[in-house]
Amino acid sequence: MWLTLAEAPGDQTLRLRAVRVRNERGQVAPIVDVREAITIEMAYDVLEAGHTLVPNLHFYNADKVCVFMLHDLDPAWRNKPRPIGHYVSRVTIPGNYLNAGVLTVEAVISTHVPDVAVFVDVLNAVTFEITDDLVHKDTARGDYAGTMTGVVRPILEWQTQQEPLSIAGDDNDEAASNDAVAAAPLPPAAREALPVGAAAS
Repeated sequence: MWLTLAEAPGDQTLRLRAVRVRNERGQVAPIVDVREAITIEMAYDVLEAGHTLVPNLHFYNADKVCVFMLHDLDPAWRNKPRPIGHYVSRVTIPGNYLNAGVLTVEAVISTHVPDVAVFVDVLNAVTFEITDDLVHKDTARGDYAGTMTGVVRPILEWQTQQEPLSIAGDDNDEAASNDAVAAAPLPPAAREALPVGAAAS
């Protein structure tokens, strides 16, 4: 949070006043349980009217890998010039989506109209930690207690159907197939080619 306009990052167009992480109860929270939804909010002052603004957030893990980027697509303001005023833009990441660990957020406000321009870019705007106590089973790990690799670990719906068992190459199937071949009558041309005295089925 930047208390005064003079110290807030930005330019004559806008100034970024705060970037916060909130838990499901709306509390500012540097540590959040992996099962909880997380809301990231950007507060900023628009000082010059007429600009189409795109608040966006870039998330990095402890290995400095970009986990994902989020652009503000709120239809109320998308592609619309903003008047002078104080704004708070929020985005919510669902629970059971991020992996456990520390994440750092880069906060950017830019425009795509008429050309790409960046008004403010704060690389380490806020840092928070996702925790997993390994006790609760209502996470993507289920009953597994080992390390869950990956930058995200969402819970997705699985469906499994049971069908009658049929194993290709089974001994009984092979024997039945051989019997069927042996019982099949030979075509006339093949019977004519048999040696004298040989039995034909």
